[in-house]
Amino acid sequence: MRRSRLMNLDRLMLLVAGLAVFASMVLAWFHSPWWSLIAVVVSLDQIQAAFSHRSPIALVLRRAGAPFGRAYR
Repeated sequence: MRRSRLMNLDRLMLLVAGLAVFASMVLAWFHSPWWSLIAVVVSLDQIQAAFSHRSPIALVLRRAGAPFGRAYR
């Protein structure tokens, strides 16, 4: 069986969360410390998704056409 080279939903979730945390920390460093609240929100979403297997980011990515991974079926 040939594996698809597209990123699945699980990997895209990690990518979006990582980019959001990185961007918020850069903005907090150069602009205002209040930008670090984005990192807090993303972290809380990831913790919540670990237990419930539901996430707003996953919903948006799924509606955008991302293929399912193992965690979000």
